[in-house]
Amino acid sequence: MKKTIAILLVAVLAAGSVFAGFSGSASVSAGYNFETGDYGFFSNGNNVKVDIDLDTQSADKAAEGEVYASIKATFAVKAINNTFDGSDFGYVDLKAKAFLKEAKINGSNWYVSITGLMSSYPDFAKSAIDSYKDFNIDWDWDYVAGDKVDVAASYKPGYTKAPGIEASYKDFVVGLGYRFNKDATIETIDGHDLVVDPAGTSATAYVKTPELAFDAVTVQGAVVASKAASSSTKNFGASAKASYATDVLSASVATDVGFAVADETKVDADVAAKFKYDFVTVDAYYGTNPKTAADGTTTKNLLSAKAVTDLNGFDVPVKLTVTGKDLINKQNLSGAVEVAVSEGLTVKANGGYVIADKKISLGASAEYKASAFTAKAAVGYNWIVGTDGKAQLTASASVESDVLVPGATLKLAYGAAAKDQNFLADQAKAQNFGKVVASASIKF
Repeated sequence: MKKTIAILLVAVLAAGSVFAGFSGSASVSAGYNFETGDYGFFSNGNNVKVDIDLDTQSADKAAEGEVYASIKATFAVKAINNTFDGSDFGYVDLKAKAFLKEAKINGSNWYVSITGLMSSYPDFAKSAIDSYKDFNIDWDWDYVAGDKVDVAASYKPGYTKAPGIEASYKDFVVGLGYRFNKDATIETIDGHDLVVDPAGTSATAYVKTPELAFDAVTVQGAVVASKAASSSTKNFGASAKASYATDVLSASVATDVGFAVADETKVDADVAAKFKYDFVTVDAYYGTNPKTAADGTTTKNLLSAKAVTDLNGFDVPVKLTVTGKDLINKQNLSGAVEVAVSEGLTVKANGGYVIADKKISLGASAEYKASAFTAKAAVGYNWIVGTDGKAQLTASASVESDVLVPGATLKLAYGAAAKDQNFLADQAKAQNFGKVVASASIKF
């Protein structure tokens, strides 16, 4: 019943021109799948996404005087959905939440906050070279907010948020939290006993500086110590970053270091650096055990570097990129040359060699942007050196236009199907010609 009411409510609001968070699309596609032998019309897809702020009420109050108290809170009701995909029916979740944004005692350049400590550890160092796909989750509302997004590989020291207070003086921030829980709190949910508040001691302390500027140099730092009630491990972290910038030169370095103290002390850290001088940009990253996958997988001793030389500033339409990923373990080396041949036409050639796997890869691509359409094509070839039957040849092409039929996107594309594409026969990756698809989609 609740879900039905939510749908009706969204429909009424939509009729009243509340379209800011209401979008959707319809599409049809047809083609031939060389992989499965299927052909004809593949699908009539529809996708409706709802994320409407039905109502938001905010309240705030601040007293007067040199020392005063302030409080801010928000109550919001939202209709949330992003699960309609290829289905004729779905449902909308109606959610309501109250957020206490601020409760402070304030002075002219200081405050004491009673709403708790920072939610997560400050992560200063992140890789500009290594990334992975993860769900884009709105943690305030506990739902997937959109398609998967690229997340930078990174290491963060362990951190536990204990109940406590935060204080600030001239943007220097200190947090202190402590709690001893004699007995665990257990709740029975669906017939299962769950520990929602474990017995033991939880504690948190941190200091974080603002960004301090000294002429062309900017620095910032943070130190954190914490312990969870459910663990005997004590976590300590230290982070720092510094940057230098002038008109033609900029450089920055950041690091996060963590100590997990239990029966033995485990130390992990990462460092990210960037250097830019005129037309040359260099990025480097090293982490002893950074997270490199959405499932929590880490890579030991991840070292990567990338250099980009952009000659367009010299009226030479060429960009050169040299990349080395995971240089200690896999030694994944690659290079690319991108050339703007003429207005709208860009071609690119790339090659790579993974030393650990003895894998060589070559590729080329082209893109042409015209006023009425965009056309793309690419070809790739890779093989394992010194082996038979481990080669792969791939190709893709597409032409797309949202001008020929106003309001609709027309596309003809050829590429891989569900499995890896391979034009070559008798290889470890079986011969598979992919699929060709013609599609039309209309969005609002």
